[in-house]
Amino acid sequence: VSLLATGHVTGDDLMVDLTADIENLDLYALNLHDTSFILKSQTNLVLGMHPDDAYDVELHLKSLDLSLRDSLYRMHPVDLTFKTGRGNTTLDLESYFYQLTLAADANITDVADAFIRLPGYYLSDRSLDTIRFTMPEFSLSGRLEYPRTFASLLFPELPVFEEFTINGGYSKVTDKLTVDLFFPLLRAGSLQ
Repeated sequence: VSLLATGHVTGDDLMVDLTADIENLDLYALNLHDTSFILKSQTNLVLGMHPDDAYDVELHLKSLDLSLRDSLYRMHPVDLTFKTGRGNTTLDLESYFYQLTLAADANITDVADAFIRLPGYYLSDRSLDTIRFTMPEFSLSGRLEYPRTFASLLFPELPVFEEFTINGGYSKVTDKLTVDLFFPLLRAGSLQ
């Protein structure tokens, strides 16, 4: 395990940069997990704090690989880039079987708050509602390729699918929220 931490102060701004290069960290040998669990990763985290209570976060995970040797599951390497700060959030996730991209014109806490309050907004009587609701503009796309044999082993009671895609977003200009889900080749037996 290799760790590097740096930081600097510019005026009232504080920046911290942490980098970790982890090769075969055995969490079982360290008594942090009850079965064999090996972690490999290259990670960079940059945190910025500003005097107006604003913050910036950048997280880059390269080749995150989790090996659970006593189970059926071994995670394929994944690349993740996440950035959030004043007025924007981006998330890019890529791996062998899945991909997800999110871009929003707000920081992640505002995006999460809007999604949490969204059902209440649509179910309420907006003519009587005195609470102002705002949805940040965003776009979302994702893909999950799901091997049929893997799915039937882990979730035999669920319908079998080979691919799932999601596309959507919200536009302030049209005030329209869209979410499209697509399951090509979905085969369902009886669900009980």
